[in-house]
Amino acid sequence: MPEISGFSHWEDGVRSSPELSLDLSIAHTDMEVNLEVHLPDEAQEQLVLIDVDWDYDAKTFKSCAHIALPWREKEFSKSFHHTYAEPGTYSIRARVVDAASRTGEASIQIKL
Repeated sequence: MPEISGFSHWEDGVRSSPELSLDLSIAHTDMEVNLEVHLPDEAQEQLVLIDVDWDYDAKTFKSCAHIALPWREKEFSKSFHHTYAEPGTYSIRARVVDAASRTGEASIQIKL
């Protein structure tokens, strides 16, 4: 393949980044859920986005809520609130992305 100035070509496929580790904690009353995303201190500084899927089906991640790092800010809330319409068992999945495009995902199940 010919070289194009300013671009690179990888023959070996996609480059990957190490994953970020995260933990989730929830508190709930009736149909309302509060979700907290916890990351190691070293990951906090580089975090730029958190996405949440409130009813994860273990196949497709549907971003239902997200928080992005505001411009010129160093920190942002890692808390989410959601109200479910019906009782049931739900799988909640959160995904985080840092400034180096590293990602991490975690799930937690709740019965309402």
